[in-house]
Amino acid sequence: MDTPALANARLIERLQKYVDNRIESGSKMNAWHMAAREWKYAELAKVKEERKTSIFAKLLDLGHSEVDFPRWHVEVNKSVALSDEEWERIRPTVERAAESNKNSRIWRQSQRRRNERSRHLTAVWNGAVVVASGTRAFNFAERGACPNMNDFFGFENVLALMSADTDGISPADQDSVRPEAIRIAIQGRRRYLVKLDNVLKGLPVDQTDEEEWSSLSDDEAISKLDTIAAELAQAVNGFWDSNRRTVDWYPSSYLRGPCLDLGYLSPAEGVAPGLIAKMLESIGKDLNTEAGAVTNWTLGQRPVHFRCARCDERVAPYLSFSEMISHFLEKKVWFDKASLAREKALTEASSPSQPTFFNDHDWNSEADIIASDSSHEKARVTKLQNQLEAAYGNDPEDYDGEDFTNRSGRFRKQELGKRIHRICRLCPEGFSPRPMYFATLKIHIEHIPTLDSFCNHIEMVSTRSQKGQSTSNAITPKASRPAKPKGPKISNNAQPPRKRLKTASSDVEAPEPTSVGDSPVEPASALQNLLLGLPVEIFGEICSFLDAIDLRHLSLTDETFWSVLVSPKSDSIWRRAFGRVVPPMPECPETMSGPDYARFMLVDSCMVCANSFIMQPENYIAEMHAHDQACQQKSWTLSFDYFHRVQYCDSCHRPNIISQGQVLKSYPGFPPEFLKYLSSDTVGSDDASLVNHRGRWHGSKRQYHKVTVGEVDKLWKSLSETMDTPTLANTRLMERLQKYADNRIKSGIKMYAWRVAVREWKDAEIAKVMEERKASILAKLLELGHEEIDLPRWHFEVEKSVPLCDEEWERVRPIVERAAESNKSSRLWNQSWRRRNERSRALTFLWNGAVAVATGTRAVYLAERNACPTFNEFLGLPPAADLIAADTDGISAADQDSIRPQAVQFAIQGRRRTLTKLHNILKGLPLDQTNEEEWSSLSNDEAIARLDIIAAELAQAVNGLWDSKRKAVDWYPSTYFRAQYLDLGVLSPAEGLAPGLIARMLESIDKSPDTEAAVVTSWNWGRKSIQFRCARCDERVAPYLTFSDMISHFLEKKVWFDKAELAREKALAENPSLSHHTFFNDHDWNSEGDMIVSETSHDKARVTRLQNQLEAAYGNDPEDYDGEDFTTRSRRSVRQEPQKRTRRICRLCPEGFAPRPMYFATLKIHIEHM
Repeated sequence: MDTPALANARLIERLQKYVDNRIESGSKMNAWHMAAREWKYAELAKVKEERKTSIFAKLLDLGHSEVDFPRWHVEVNKSVALSDEEWERIRPTVERAAESNKNSRIWRQSQRRRNERSRHLTAVWNGAVVVASGTRAFNFAERGACPNMNDFFGFENVLALMSADTDGISPADQDSVRPEAIRIAIQGRRRYLVKLDNVLKGLPVDQTDEEEWSSLSDDEAISKLDTIAAELAQAVNGFWDSNRRTVDWYPSSYLRGPCLDLGYLSPAEGVAPGLIAKMLESIGKDLNTEAGAVTNWTLGQRPVHFRCARCDERVAPYLSFSEMISHFLEKKVWFDKASLAREKALTEASSPSQPTFFNDHDWNSEADIIASDSSHEKARVTKLQNQLEAAYGNDPEDYDGEDFTNRSGRFRKQELGKRIHRICRLCPEGFSPRPMYFATLKIHIEHIPTLDSFCNHIEMVSTRSQKGQSTSNAITPKASRPAKPKGPKISNNAQPPRKRLKTASSDVEAPEPTSVGDSPVEPASALQNLLLGLPVEIFGEICSFLDAIDLRHLSLTDETFWSVLVSPKSDSIWRRAFGRVVPPMPECPETMSGPDYARFMLVDSCMVCANSFIMQPENYIAEMHAHDQACQQKSWTLSFDYFHRVQYCDSCHRPNIISQGQVLKSYPGFPPEFLKYLSSDTVGSDDASLVNHRGRWHGSKRQYHKVTVGEVDKLWKSLSETMDTPTLANTRLMERLQKYADNRIKSGIKMYAWRVAVREWKDAEIAKVMEERKASILAKLLELGHEEIDLPRWHFEVEKSVPLCDEEWERVRPIVERAAESNKSSRLWNQSWRRRNERSRALTFLWNGAVAVATGTRAVYLAERNACPTFNEFLGLPPAADLIAADTDGISAADQDSIRPQAVQFAIQGRRRTLTKLHNILKGLPLDQTNEEEWSSLSNDEAIARLDIIAAELAQAVNGLWDSKRKAVDWYPSTYFRAQYLDLGVLSPAEGLAPGLIARMLESIDKSPDTEAAVVTSWNWGRKSIQFRCARCDERVAPYLTFSDMISHFLEKKVWFDKAELAREKALAENPSLSHHTFFNDHDWNSEGDMIVSETSHDKARVTRLQNQLEAAYGNDPEDYDGEDFTTRSRRSVRQEPQKRTRRICRLCPEGFAPRPMYFATLKIHIEHM
């Protein structure tokens, strides 16, 4: 080609054709791939649908219901055609899935019907509780004084109704159990009210006149109980709980009654005579006022708080009625102890006169003792307490002499970890109030009676008793010092806050233009043209009415405005503007210009990133908005450095803030002594520092501003050249650097304090908006008919910090209404659930009583009472099911009485079923043999007496049952528990397996054959099993076993002896030359001598000592340790090598009939006793 440009043009044309060709062919290829994929998916879906249709058709042919088809089963949804072989493979799987779906559907239907029945019985019980509660039924908490619904569910009629597989319970069936439910509720309510009434009157807790109560009708009993409840609920009839050290009232005292020993309760009047009456008088209540009116302890209500009228208002606590009683009792105890101690101190100090000392919390004196403050009064007292906290809410010693009293309350609360609790050194040692903060302690000292005339006496005694202790924490009375306003606060002339918060967190701005070429767009509005046409003096006067935020915005709108406002002549305008910000900004440092100071304090953006962003005039608005968004996205990474007066993001911080090593490396010869004045952690001449105000870079080694270090290095080199000696240059420069550091630290502290004040002011404004929004939403919901208790107070839409306008309300209305409805549904469900629990508890009590009756004379054995049916079986009876399903508050006594006979009958039948089977096993009869005609002719008492005889016979030790599966002997009632999940066919009489063995064992320990098994086994829960020692074994290896294990031990020895005897006889017959040795069974229980020995501490210690001696003598086999002998070692050290020890079998016994493998010592005993 002639020129390179022509060659480039030709090649570009060819490349363009190449690219077009590739793109065209690639598009066609991609379209074909997409079409092929779609066709494949369509074919697979078609095969899957045909497979599903075929499977469902075959299941219909097999008799399955369409509703039970396993539509989403993995085998049904496979994309494989259904051939005959495939159907035969998956047929069992899908049939099982269909059967499973059918079972689940039937179970859900049954469960739904059971829930309906339970709901009907719950309603019956709740109604019974309402009836039993009489005129007090309006008090939800007092309705809890009736029994639990489980007591009611224990009746046979209730269980029959519950077990019937019907959709709910008919009204007639509900009416049949309602009288019993009312009677149960009345009895349960009477049980607790009478006990509390006895406590109040000082009578024995369980004292009651049963004859009088039994002669009353239900209405008379309810009326009498209402009278007792009204008396107990009076505020003057409080109960002192000595365990919790507080006063409580009915019905709260009842709710703790079931889990609290009533012996802890006593009348509150006996602990504090006249106190409660005086408190009621102070708030304008009479003595008949109920406790609920002054406590509001009911669930869902906020307790009422009162202010102590005897405490100084600046520290007076707001407490509940109960806590206020404890408050006065605590003050009385302190006064009594402190009075005695002060009198003793005065005696030791030889005081000529004792000053007046009185108890200002004595409730027997005149004037009110508590106050029920209105919202206005409470706000006034709170303001006084806040002023106290602001005036001297901290001790300067807590902060190493620094005074924080001028800071806002929220900032001071961030320093709570540093504040010190102190005790009063003017009170006698050991009798001062609990440790307090500085403000509260000062009030306490100011109000000690006759302080001026009393301090010297007490201080002389205290000084002698505390000699040698540190006095750094001693507090002495000081005059109140006025707070010095050092931080940012709003002046009286400050403008009210504007609608938008003009702080850095909400005002991310673009950087100011750095040159003429970066000027913004030309003015477009008439207002801008008017302002640009004004003289500079008038323009400056107008700007003097703007605050710093608006002034900065104005400077960024036009090049002319920028040039005027960044000139040095505009400093006065900027300084006035800084004072107009709310809260007022600190004074601008002399070394910073107004625009630079405004940018540092008011804009949250990286100074490096923003300055490098260049805006073009034609795209100024769009680019500025994009820059604002970018800065907001990474503003969380910004960190302020108040010493260097910079703010950087993470990426810009690293190259601009460097470490000491980088300084010395970048500036060779730089004096290291200068670095202490250039660090972010520099300490000023007055020991002030900004070390804790470095934000996220606190503790970093990067502490030096690169630009500042470079300027100091140039200045140092310049001074070194002009001065006579380098030392003089260093001295002059260090003086200047010291002033530089002090100025930076002083201004940095003010800047940081202002930012904290701005943050708190903003939070307060946001909290105010949130509170107004919440109040408006809740008021609107109340107008819509929602109840106050269901209002969604903590919903995220209610807690937003956005004002509630009409459009916003239309948006959030469906959300908060759904939340209110959800709260209502939850509340109603909780109430229904509680009522069901009440009914269940009532039926539980009823069932436990029925079981106790059915168990007869054996009721003292808790385990035998469990031989009756379970409570869940009882709930299956229709009457119990009806009562549990009724949505009532508990079950009436009449309803409980109506099903109690059925419950007793049901418990007797269940007990008879188990005992008869076990008795048949013992007698060798068929398992299910029973004489129903004979049992049906017996009354309940006769049947219970007969069952008691059978149970006593089964419980005898000689009547043990052999469990062929567990290979062990067991006794009633332990056999019953295993009968629930064990086939009774594995049981047989132990006497048939080992005739006379148990009788001989009882004889050995001096027990008669009539002895019950529990006496020798102690199998009951919570008791340790009794162990015996085998008397036929050598004492050195004799085991200690339980009675049951000892029977198995003798049976095992018998089996081994029989097998070994046959083997020896066979060996002698085959080899007549062998001599016949005497061989006898030493564990034959038919021989003379004791078989077992009772375990005693003395005998067991003796036998244990013998076994330990055997273990120490030859407790190991030398072959186990490669010939090394360990017999000289202690028993404990030998046992540390268990992995090396070998178990061996006896080679003298016939092969296959030796005892189980044994250790060397045990094997030696076995051989010696053959």
